[in-house]
Amino acid sequence: MQRESVPYRPLNKSTSQLHGDLRIVSLESEPPYEALSYTWGSSSESKTMQIDKRHSINITDNLFRALRRMRGHLLSRTLWIDAVCINQDDGSEKSSQVQMMGRIYKSATTVLVWLGEYSHPSPSDPWRMRRPHWKDARNSAGLNDRGRRFAVALNEALRDTEPRWHDRAWIIQEFVLSTETLLCFGPITIAYDKLHLMDLMLRLPQHLEYLDAFFQKTSDMVKLSYGVGELQQSISEACLYTSTASCKDDRDRVYSLLSLIDVKEAAIIGADYTESCPCEITFARATYAALVARNDFSILQLVSFKQLSAYSLPSWVVDFTLQQDPTDGQVHRHVTRPVKWPLDGTDDGSSPLTVSLNMKLLMVTGTAFDSVDEVLSLATARFAQTGASAAKIAEDLIPFLLKLFQKRDSRPVWVKCSESLDDLLKPGVLLMAGSRTQAGSIIKASFTVWHDVASPAAIGRDAAYVPFWRCGSDEKYQRTSDIVGTELGWLMDYAAVSSGGANVFTTSTGLIGLAPSTVEPTDRIVLLKNGKLPALLQAVGEHYLFRGFAWVHNANEEVQEKSQDGMLKADSFVLC
Repeated sequence: MQRESVPYRPLNKSTSQLHGDLRIVSLESEPPYEALSYTWGSSSESKTMQIDKRHSINITDNLFRALRRMRGHLLSRTLWIDAVCINQDDGSEKSSQVQMMGRIYKSATTVLVWLGEYSHPSPSDPWRMRRPHWKDARNSAGLNDRGRRFAVALNEALRDTEPRWHDRAWIIQEFVLSTETLLCFGPITIAYDKLHLMDLMLRLPQHLEYLDAFFQKTSDMVKLSYGVGELQQSISEACLYTSTASCKDDRDRVYSLLSLIDVKEAAIIGADYTESCPCEITFARATYAALVARNDFSILQLVSFKQLSAYSLPSWVVDFTLQQDPTDGQVHRHVTRPVKWPLDGTDDGSSPLTVSLNMKLLMVTGTAFDSVDEVLSLATARFAQTGASAAKIAEDLIPFLLKLFQKRDSRPVWVKCSESLDDLLKPGVLLMAGSRTQAGSIIKASFTVWHDVASPAAIGRDAAYVPFWRCGSDEKYQRTSDIVGTELGWLMDYAAVSSGGANVFTTSTGLIGLAPSTVEPTDRIVLLKNGKLPALLQAVGEHYLFRGFAWVHNANEEVQEKSQDGMLKADSFVLC
């Protein structure tokens, strides 16, 4: 059974001078036009194009090659091209036009994606490659000659265009918002079809690096498009797809997403290419916009404490130039037991978030319910710890926990140090149901041991009391099911991504928690209004540095008890 070919159209090639007429139109009149999506290329603007038969403008080599392929001999073609239609030297015009980019690409009849040239293209290529499918029913696992030529040519075009189209930040909205997308390379034009491309990838006899990267990036953009429908997507989610992109201006990592995010966030961010709005202010506006529009603090989980920034940013501002992964922003989604705000009806009703005019200071509403006492650094990474690494974690953690137990109560604790390490390292204890990583399992087991031994019901029992690690599997599960949430594995990942490692800490009231390695003794543990996880704040004079989010065992019970006793109040914390 043969597969029908996707729509195609040959592109013309000519070596003569490029000419065009520049027209000013209103999008309200719905003019028919095609929009070009391409990469400027690394070369200088060494080619020229005649505009209105009177002016000559400089364009890059890659744009020159694209336009030479796309023009027709007999009929004119109406295109929208950013380098030609926007005065790149006028910051005010650029700021205004950039805010319209989403409408421009969404209103275009077709978005032409120029991927580059390849070696020795032939005028007959559009016909020779028009049906890149597998051979036939008798040999469906292989590609025919057209399919192989198509894949190799596309891979070659992607390889030789620098930077590559799929590495550019602006292409995300250009691709996601288009109603019809045509891939153009050399003389070939073919409709983008994810399933068709997937078939092609599965049947290639060899791995083609650049074609594979192109497929992965466009697949990610298709996923991103699912959240665009009602424009309810936050920049905290969308920015994960531009962190590895290529930008001439780092502000474009934010501005290129304006058409893909919540309209309230986009309105706060705006677009400003003038000198009065450097990257620091753009990133601060974007962070603040997500905080206000989403009414939560989830964007702050993207603040990195381990990667050096090229910019001088406040501790609460996300650096959108640092590489992130789409899974790096997931921790708040997996918090099954958020710490509840205990002071509703007791504050003055003012906005929990305000920012200074220079976008450097952020005032938040919260309540400090505890402070960090002692800290233990764990030899953890983002992925599972096994063997010697797992043993090292338990070996460091057990004496740290025993010290906490003795501090909480002067009576003896039913733990035999000579046996505890060997017993804790048994698979039945470490590999509990629901664990994401073995490291998370060790932490869970240790927390459970702490809860079991240090709780009032456990302390003071006679020698017949059976410790947690001696219990059968059913009793182990019963003891742990209602006291340990499922977010610990995600907190371990968050700590590793944001700071390079995780620390266990104890608090001044005898609680235990897990946090990024930024945590230090005397840090204040603050529950932010509308937050899900406690935040760590480090005092610097009258202000505070944001040092990440933490998991605190029994935090809900602690804040509710202190609230009922009148020990908590809503305060303002100014983050710098």
